[in-house]
Amino acid sequence: MGMKKIYTCDICREEKSPEQLLGVVFEDLHKFKLGFPSDTDGVHICIECGKQLKELLRDMSHNKE
Repeated sequence: MGMKKIYTCDICREEKSPEQLLGVVFEDLHKFKLGFPSDTDGVHICIECGKQLKELLRDMSHNKE
């Protein structure tokens, strides 16, 4: 009998399929890279939340100047 992995986004907390997620792979406490969801059993971010983060961070950097 196999084991079924259930992936959820660590921002919106919704269950997602692996195709809808990015894996956040930490190299140390502050540095990370994005990869496939199977690259980590840790943190996952869905594509929709990732797009929203990108927009919010871009807006914040423009407002800072």
